[in-house]
Amino acid sequence: MKVDPAVLSRDVAHLHGEIRQLRNQQFLMMLAAITFFGVFAGQILAGDRAGEVYAAGYRCNALTFLSLVVMGILFFLTRRLLNMIIVLGTYLRVSGASRWESDYAVYSGRARKEVRPYVSQTGMHALVFMALGISLVLVDLLVVNQSAFNGNNWTVFVALMLFLALYILFVWGFAFRNWFLDVDTIEARWKAILDLEGETT
Repeated sequence: MKVDPAVLSRDVAHLHGEIRQLRNQQFLMMLAAITFFGVFAGQILAGDRAGEVYAAGYRCNALTFLSLVVMGILFFLTRRLLNMIIVLGTYLRVSGASRWESDYAVYSGRARKEVRPYVSQTGMHALVFMALGISLVLVDLLVVNQSAFNGNNWTVFVALMLFLALYILFVWGFAFRNWFLDVDTIEARWKAILDLEGETT
């Protein structure tokens, strides 16, 4: 099916605009996680200055666990946004409508099935989420549960370390091992659709 070049140009501009919006939403998710961490850490430090360092340590531990869960959810949402970005970008690349998407795939190594030789924007998001999770647990241990950090409360220490390890594994797996993100399948589906359209013209 032949498409008017003017219409094609508008479609490409529209899709690039959608990708830009999705990237902005990823950035907002990361800002939300940073804000969430700042509010939680600020409450702990404010309590410490007032000499009220959460006498009920279990309450703080529960907040730490809850915070890691919330940040994990926010990171997962950034991955869902990335999936949408890849669907749109793959169409632009496979259809030949965007030279940038094709060149970027070669530069990133994705087109050659290689490991990326650089840290992508998504990788930077993952590193920020990891740093936030580690910092959150350190604030809990160093300010609220110092006895756990000194080895006097191994139950709390082991629980926090185990939960942190699971959180880091979750972020690492989705960001650097592309769990549940099959780029090859997305590409194959677009190629099948475009090939079918070519046969019907």
